[in-house]
Amino acid sequence: MNERPSKERRSTLAPATEALAAELPWLPRTAVATLVRARDALTSAFGERLLGAYLVGPALHPTRFDRGRRPEVVAIVTDASGADVAALGDAAKSAMRAGVRIQVVSEWDLSRSADAFALQIADWKAHHATLVGDETRLAQVPVRADHVRLDAERRLRLLQRRLRELVLDAQLGSTPSAEAPDAAARGLDELLLLARHVLPMLGEPAPEDEAARLAAFVRAGEGEPEDLLAAYARFHDGERIQRPLALLDALGPVAARLVDRVDALE
Repeated sequence: MNERPSKERRSTLAPATEALAAELPWLPRTAVATLVRARDALTSAFGERLLGAYLVGPALHPTRFDRGRRPEVVAIVTDASGADVAALGDAAKSAMRAGVRIQVVSEWDLSRSADAFALQIADWKAHHATLVGDETRLAQVPVRADHVRLDAERRLRLLQRRLRELVLDAQLGSTPSAEAPDAAARGLDELLLLARHVLPMLGEPAPEDEAARLAAFVRAGEGEPEDLLAAYARFHDGERIQRPLALLDALGPVAARLVDRVDALE
């Protein structure tokens, strides 16, 4: 039988949660407590080899309905063996069951993969909150602008291909209708990430407001943003997207034109 935490243990956890909640006031308290458990698990598993742990992704955006559902944590370590990862899995079990996603990368791997995952790392650099460790470690990872452009083109092409596959599968009846709204929501998330970095490449501002950013991105692809904004409004409110296949079909030509524009920057 698992023992209940002692009063002393509970009293040591509460201040840590309160302190982090003060830094991330837009997150639900339950999500903050889960992040504290993840942070403690990383510290326990790696000790001094943990250089820093950072919150990234939707949890950083106060207006996102899903900001507390699946917080993403990037941990930078000096090295990580299989035994280390297994120890982390054991220590962070409750946090991960509660929805936290943890990515562990060594400092060497991070620097060597900055070309292959340039856009994602650039986004981490620009938008993160330090949970523990060196506040400058992630910001100091060098990312080249030409690598970000190439990675953005690659991700746009993958998005374009995936959109085509989803529409074709739907026509064949091989994509369950229940999956289409989730696919559309993932597509919106990918568009938001791409828009943040591609719009400046095209000489256009990338609004911080997500709806305005999506609209600007669609217009950059010579599309009409009304249907996309209606879908985003439902997505933002945590509702299922209506007519997702029509939305996916409409996004295809927009993605194709954006690919052409980004490719022309080479």
